[in-house]
Amino acid sequence: MARPRSPGRSRGGRVSDDAGEAYDGRTTEQRGDWVLSRLEVADIGKDEARRARRLLADAELHGHKYAIHALLAVVARQQ
Repeated sequence: MARPRSPGRSRGGRVSDDAGEAYDGRTTEQRGDWVLSRLEVADIGKDEARRARRLLADAELHGHKYAIHALLAVVARQQ
């Protein structure tokens, strides 16, 4: 998981899951490097996975889309 170091340019949030989509053909490599330099990687371990699984079960949701959102929620709660 990646999260911006500074919330100033992150639309008010601190957690991001879109660092892998930094290249779309319209941006330069330097711009991509700048974006990546602003990120901090958060470790996801078994405890976080278990918490995310519980969130999904409580909400009666399943699937990779919701799994990613649940992991982001767990990381956000830790901050």
